Amino acid sequence: MMKFTLPRYRFSAADPSGDYVNMDPSAEGLVIPERYGTILNLKPVCMNLLTGRWKLNRRGMHAITEIREAGIILDPATEYSTDLLLGEFTIGTTPALIGGTPYYFVLESDYVENGVDYLGIGQQTDGALYLDGTCYFINAADVWTDTFCDIQFRIYVKDTMDGPEFVLIDNWIWSPGWNYQAYLRKAVAGDQRRLAQSFLTPAGGPWFLSRIQVEAYEYGAPDPARTTKTTLLSSYNPDVQVGTKSYRMENYSGIADWSYFPQRAAAADLTVDIEGIEDGGGNLMTQLADVVADIYVNILGGTLAKLNAQDLLDLAAARTQILALNIESEIDMESLMKTFEAGQLWKFIPLTDGTFGLKFAATGEPPGTPHYFDPHLKNFRMTRSWESIFQRVKIKYAKDGGDNLWLAVEEESEIARYFYKNQKLLEIETYLTDQADAVLLAKDYLGTTGSGGRRQYLQTPKILAEFDLKGGQGWDRLPMNKVKITRARGMSATGALTGVLFRVLSVSKKQADGSVHIGAILDSQTY
Repeated sequence: MMKFTLPRYRFSAADPSGDYVNMDPSAEGLVIPERYGTILNLKPVCMNLLTGRWKLNRRGMHAITEIREAGIILDPATEYSTDLLLGEFTIGTTPALIGGTPYYFVLESDYVENGVDYLGIGQQTDGALYLDGTCYFINAADVWTDTFCDIQFRIYVKDTMDGPEFVLIDNWIWSPGWNYQAYLRKAVAGDQRRLAQSFLTPAGGPWFLSRIQVEAYEYGAPDPARTTKTTLLSSYNPDVQVGTKSYRMENYSGIADWSYFPQRAAAADLTVDIEGIEDGGGNLMTQLADVVADIYVNILGGTLAKLNAQDLLDLAAARTQILALNIESEIDMESLMKTFEAGQLWKFIPLTDGTFGLKFAATGEPPGTPHYFDPHLKNFRMTRSWESIFQRVKIKYAKDGGDNLWLAVEEESEIARYFYKNQKLLEIETYLTDQADAVLLAKDYLGTTGSGGRRQYLQTPKILAEFDLKGGQGWDRLPMNKVKITRARGMSATGALTGVLFRVLSVSKKQADGSVHIGAILDSQTY
């Protein structure tokens, strides 16, 4: 299991589900990401160039907090919709017009409702001037009423997304029968909430809608901060929207008014901020025990029964730092766990019965710690290791999902420099997100703080021990277990060890004599 490659799923146009048939061809063969916690500046994969559907995560997510196109923040109410259960969103596309087809553009504004302050839209009182369209009043009940005359308008389009703009339909006709009689307002007789104008495209196409021009006049004093937008429809009652809504209508001296539509094809310059996979309670999953269990069960296909239940509970209580994990490229399970372990000082241990233990460094002595005396020991020796002394520890945290850059903090111990003449740097990558947690971890590694139960004491040499236990004793010990050793002759000031704690590093059995060989570290010199 430790050699399995993550993530285990890839984008494929040949996928039997048919979900990826219309995806961006450049995504073929890429891994489908698994994402936990808050991750910024992600590049989504376009799943359907025709509908503007994009994918961020293989499974459901907690939230999409912001989408930007070329640095412009998109409006979640009007410019995209989310499907969090699928880890996807659909962005509004540029409206495309087909030749010989009727369409409707709808004007709506958000200023305060009253019968005095509103916009008057230029309208031809003689409906015969434009034969291929009709202006409608639309009330709060979405009832469309024919006004028997037309709005004065122009439709601007492009043949291609990057092509020149030109007028496709020109209904900008000055005549004596022209006035601001199509009123865009609220709470008036007839309750005119919106205005619509139909038009018929000529033969040819298709064309990409660039902007629609109308003429507006302010009656009274409508809110200058109002947002007036235009929506293109392919039918009415009920409305069927084509592409995304326009940006806010621009107004120049109350005469010329343009509604510009976003020019989006594949929208390759999208960046997204997300909150990833949820825990079982509908909250964002950010903590070590939950993430490890989720990866093992829901990515690798294991079962919770294979994870030691008590270990999982203990780990959840002891490691509460907020994590963010972005698995967007291949990594094997062992490498993933090594980063987890170095970043939170714990161990993921395959056990002999096929299950896995989750052991972590904790203060104090756990109940039932075995105590070995001289009669149990076949041999025993201790050595000092100077390789563990570092002057500085650099913790890398909060990796940016877009540019893969890390934030980093450093802590320094002058003891290493002045007492041991050592200026080595230890650099550790983590999945931590908060600076305070990164600082505390750096101090834990140097042993310069008394808080927490993860101390590493690297500013003094580690004292390592190797010993054999007679008669197969200790074969049930696991790495990270604690044991007590008492020896009449030991490396101490008194020449004896009396109930000294060691932390087990490795266990192996010698078949020749049935003894068990254990490598350990003096507990006061680690964690």
